[in-house]
Amino acid sequence: MPDAATMALLPETGTSPSPSIKFDRPSKIVPPRYPICAENMHLSGFVDLAFTLQPDGSVGDFHVTREMPAGFGFGAAATAVFGQWKFPPHLVDGKAVATQATYRFTWKLE
Repeated sequence: MPDAATMALLPETGTSPSPSIKFDRPSKIVPPRYPICAENMHLSGFVDLAFTLQPDGSVGDFHVTREMPAGFGFGAAATAVFGQWKFPPHLVDGKAVATQATYRFTWKLE
């Protein structure tokens, strides 16, 4: 499993920039595998995903926006499991709403 992960909610379209909204850990995590090629070469890496956090806490429309280093399977490892994750819903005025968000997976060998 990645050794660290961070999440940021993006401001809604038409709003002024604001700091990322922070909240608790995902409520359901399916750990990604360390890509074999990267592990054999003792490579660390990260993947940034953009997605829609649905009102029920599920993730939708996710895609890799950045993968470093590219070509070693980090993006594939993250996307293989991310659709199974759940997050606490984002509430606006007490109501769960869909929100654009980002999530970073980080892999690091000790």
